[in-house]
Amino acid sequence: KFARNGELAVIISDETMTVVDLTEAIPDPQIYDLDSDPEAPRFAAEVEVEPTGEYAYVRYQSENQIQVIDLDTGELQWLFAGMDPTDLDLAPDGDELMVVSRTSRELRVFDAVDPFDGPRLLDLPASETIGSLAMAPFGDMALLYTTAQLTDRVTVWNRSSDALTVRRLEKPVDQVVMAPDGESALVVHTYE
Repeated sequence: KFARNGELAVIISDETMTVVDLTEAIPDPQIYDLDSDPEAPRFAAEVEVEPTGEYAYVRYQSENQIQVIDLDTGELQWLFAGMDPTDLDLAPDGDELMVVSRTSRELRVFDAVDPFDGPRLLDLPASETIGSLAMAPFGDMALLYTTAQLTDRVTVWNRSSDALTVRRLEKPVDQVVMAPDGESALVVHTYE
């Protein structure tokens, strides 16, 4: 991942994170230990880096917390992410960090630059199983959906009003791609 308009590179493994300032004539990589237990290591599922390069966020498989790494100091902190977080995304402008928590049936929206201020919580529709989020580079529309089970519905999230609207489809969802303007989406269906 990159931050600071491509001037900062962030490389993550399950045990370490390496931060490289690409503006230095001779880059001096900073390697931060992610405090992984060698007997029971965590497996990084997703990483996001907020655009100013202050923080990186890591979602681990089977963890109910998101790890927050201060990219200047290497300090590690944790944010509760709900039960069974299954997706981690930055808003297109990088100002917000979204976590979809399947078992909690909630969407947690954190300020990406000040994540410890507490999240905005959106209760997801009780009738839906949701584990993924798709957003376009522009606009306020996003789609929430699942591919973990055969579900023929998506939930449209209007990010400006936080309105959630369930929409029925012809077949279950295999993947979702938002149009660049956020006004439409391509939903690829499963064979079933």
